[in-house]
This record gives sequence, C-alpha cells and structure tokens, in this order.
Amino acid sequence: TMTRTPFIVGHRGISGYPENTLESMIAAYQAGSDMIEFDIYMTTDREVVVMHDGTVDRTTNGTGAIEGMTLAQVKNLTIKNSDGLKVPTLKEVYQEFQGKDIILFIEIKSSKPEILQLVKTLTQQYNVEDQIVFHSFSVPQLRTAREVYPEISCGNFIQTAPSGGDLAVKLQAIFHILSPINASYNPSVTAAATAFDADFVRAANHRGLLISAWTANAQAVFEGYYKTGCHAILTDYANLASDYVTDLRVNTYQADILPRESVALFAEPVTQSGGAAAGEAVLVKLDGNVTLHGGRPDGEGKAVYAYKYTQSYGGDAYDVYSQPIEINVLKRLLSYHVAGNENPFADGKFDAEVTLVNLSNRAKTPFVIIAVYAPIHELAYVEITPLPEGIAPYGTVTLPKSLAVPEHARKLLVTIVDDDGITPLVTAHTIVK
Repeated sequence: TMTRTPFIVGHRGISGYPENTLESMIAAYQAGSDMIEFDIYMTTDREVVVMHDGTVDRTTNGTGAIEGMTLAQVKNLTIKNSDGLKVPTLKEVYQEFQGKDIILFIEIKSSKPEILQLVKTLTQQYNVEDQIVFHSFSVPQLRTAREVYPEISCGNFIQTAPSGGDLAVKLQAIFHILSPINASYNPSVTAAATAFDADFVRAANHRGLLISAWTANAQAVFEGYYKTGCHAILTDYANLASDYVTDLRVNTYQADILPRESVALFAEPVTQSGGAAAGEAVLVKLDGNVTLHGGRPDGEGKAVYAYKYTQSYGGDAYDVYSQPIEINVLKRLLSYHVAGNENPFADGKFDAEVTLVNLSNRAKTPFVIIAVYAPIHELAYVEITPLPEGIAPYGTVTLPKSLAVPEHARKLLVTIVDDDGITPLVTAHTIVK
C-alpha cells in the first residue's frame, strides 16, 4: 500500500536544458518537481557557485578547477550548447526560488568545510531555511553540516549497497553508516536494485529511515521505484511524473446543513505539475451515522467522506484520497455565546457574539435579526442588519455593544431570515438569569 507518493527531485534541473543552470531548474520546477538538486563549490573569493564537476571543462567553454577561480572568472565562462547561459551562484538560485513551493536539494561537492558557513549566511539572508536540505558523498562534510547548521536535514549519497539477502543485516549495515551523522539514505539506482524492494522500504520506513534513490531515468526503472514507496526519486526527467495525480482539491472540508437541505461537494484531481487531470474522483464514506444520497442526508447526525481518484501507471495503480470532509446534519445552524461578561445586558449595554455556521450554502443573502425580550415577553428591541459581506463560513459576527435595553431584559432571540426579511431560516435563543 502506498501511503504517499514519492517526492520528485529534478536532478541538476531537467533534461533538455544545460545541467545546473537556472533555466534548467526553472523548467524542472514547471514540470512539477517537488525538489531541485544541484551541486555547489566555492570560488577563491568565497562565493558559492553551482557546478557538478570539480573542473569547468565538460560544461563550459573554459578549462581549469572551479575552486581555483574568482567569481568574475566563473561568470566570464559560457555554458556549452547554450545561448550564452552563465554559471549561476547560490545567491541567484535563492533569488529565483525564494518563497516558492519547492525544496532545494543542495549537494555539497566542495571538500572545503568553510563553504557550509557561507551557505548558512546566504540561507539566513534570503530566509529560505525551510526550503533547503543538504546531501553529499562526503561524510566529513555532512558532519561539518551537522555542526554548522544542525537545523538542516542531511542525506548521504551511497554508491554501493550492503551485500547479502538478509533484510535485518542490510538495515543494520545502513544504520551503522547513517546513524552517526543522522542522515537519510540516498542509494544509487544500481545499488538500490540489489539493495531493496518494497519490503526493504517498508521495514526502513518503520525504523524512520528516509530513502531517496538516484538517478532513475528509464521509464520502467522510475516506475519501479515509484511503486516501492521510497520517499524521493532523483531523475533527469522530472516530467516522467508530470501527469500523475497527486492531490484532490475539494470545495469544502466541512459542511453544516439541515436535514431538508443538500450539500454540493466536488473534487478536482491535480497532477504532479499542478494541472487538471482527466477523469473524475469518487465520493466515498469513511465514517458516521448519516449517508448522503445525491447530496441530501438521510437523517440527523454526522458523517465523514473523502474523494478517491485511481491513478494508473506502468501496469499498476494507486489511489489518491482527499482530506476528510466532515458533514454535520443539525437541527439548527446558529450558535450563541456570550463574549466576556456572563450577562450580555450588563450596564444596560448588549455585549455578545453570534457564530454563523456555513451560511455560504445559501444562495440568497441572509439578514440577522436581534431581538431582546423582557421576562413577560414584551418586545424590547429589534434590529435588522445585513450580514457583513465576505464573512467566511463558520465565522463570527460581533453584534452591537451599545444597545439601550431594559435592565429587566433576560432573553435574547437571534434569528437569521431570508433576504425578504420575513422568512426565518434558523433561530437560537438564550436565557440569561
């Protein structure tokens, strides 16, 4: 059973664009990546730059070690097979993705410990601490990351997998490596192919081990790791999952209705890339003593529903559920409570709040009538006031606090009527002694 879909990690951005460029990262983000992976080094003038290799030879028109260059020299380079693209800095990556719904999966390629402090300074400057994670092949650098920036989670890239077929032995070997640095497990696809399957992932999950497999580029390989339930998949092709449905947007998570009323519910399937999906979600009942028939309840009480969408892929399928939707079928749709003073008529002034529940279910604009009665049921005060525009369902309306009412008034009647000002919708009252 898949309890959650894996995070899709755009490896150096996305294929079709030069690797580790801003353009590649932006394209991966637009394709629906949950995270973007890139690699960092440090220049001689202590600037953090994005580059996979230790030299610039393979990806740019220059030659030489990137950590032997100044930022100006790095910026003078041009990315190969591009229209003049430049090597980005970490600062530029932060400027591009600050505040966006994306996690930056930063691989520390530099062996210089001081790069971690530079990254921390920039991260705090751009306020993106909740948007980054660290990963590295270097255990010493991960230890430094833990010392310099313990708030940021870390992962250890591992090329080889523990040998042997015994599940407990494999887990013990992996925890022996990762526990001292408190890191997640990032196995290569080659290693993962012999190291784990769905049973391994399930056992690892039960022990709190996060698994991110890299780099799954073939469709069949990608789908294989997708169904194991691992937490994240690094891929050059983030668009492999772009059309997978990963969420259901519903129009409400709570509705309070009368037995004679209907509730209109609907859900929109949303894909990994944020678009709409073909097909419809099915409404299923999870719990409760009330059943909806065409949106209408069969009695008073409570029910919990959710929408379900079945996503097919690679000869397999998984179900996506929405957040639960709570349906309350009530005798009345208005509650009353006194704000502050137990006697709302103290000092000759009215001081109370009325909570209006789910009035958005009604097409017409309701009004609020406030009526204060004396013990002998003489009408002491009546006010008709429009419901404030923009009030959210389940919101609270604070009624006037300066009503001149008789000292002997003890009963408060609050009625919501239709926009004709006459037809009552719901009523609540309280006796104040």
